[in-house]
Amino acid sequence: MVKYCASKYLDNRLFFTVSNATDLPYKSKYFDRVFHFGGINLFGNLSGSINEMERVTKYGGKVVFGDEGIAEHLRNSEYFRIVTTNNSLYTARNPFHLLPENSTNCELTYLLQNCFYLITFTPEAGAPNINMDVLHKSPRGGSMRKRFFGQLEGVSSDHKEKLINYAKKNRVYISDLLENMIDELK
Repeated sequence: MVKYCASKYLDNRLFFTVSNATDLPYKSKYFDRVFHFGGINLFGNLSGSINEMERVTKYGGKVVFGDEGIAEHLRNSEYFRIVTTNNSLYTARNPFHLLPENSTNCELTYLLQNCFYLITFTPEAGAPNINMDVLHKSPRGGSMRKRFFGQLEGVSSDHKEKLINYAKKNRVYISDLLENMIDELK
């Protein structure tokens, strides 16, 4: 098929290759758009293949791929059982959970009577950007970063409830109370 296309379309802007999906022969951030449809469910390293499509796509570009896979909301239906009895490839689940961390504008669409998935995403430079240091104006106080890295262990639910009630009553933040108490320790 590739040889046929190469002989049929004699255009120096077209380049035909047969290559490994986890090791594409292109420079990083080379393409504006990457498209693959059909067969990806059978790739030995699906995650590596999706990451490789992302690697060769420019930041702000678009990756689109899809294959058989009946929509999740139909998994327990008679429709699912009938269609997958006919063709077991339809039992494949969409690999949306395998998208790279730097994927934005992520979309999952089902086509052709909900028998094929189509995933679209835009690669961006770096992970999603959010200010994790904005202070919460709530009884707990702190920020996302402080709440994640500063978790304390071993406090009973009764003591936790007393601390929350104290913070509410005195209009203070729990994070400030705890940090001040720890700073006073010698």
